[in-house]
Amino acid sequence: MEANPAQQLLALIRDETGYSGDISQATRLDSLVADSLEFLSLVCAVENAFNFKIPDKRYAEVQTVGDLCSCVPDYVSS
Repeated sequence: MEANPAQQLLALIRDETGYSGDISQATRLDSLVADSLEFLSLVCAVENAFNFKIPDKRYAEVQTVGDLCSCVPDYVSS
């Protein structure tokens, strides 16, 4: 059975960051990535995996895993 978009996103975040601890909607992305370059790399990986683009003005609003999830169209519609 295929993972739902939320599970796919969490797996992608783990793969991209190498983080093996618990990740929840409230997990701050700055606790998972070391700097802004890693943050952008993570966001680009998510955009590529889900085939969409986060509007530039929205980047500053993305601070938690939940914020990132809310940007993913498949996640929002599931």
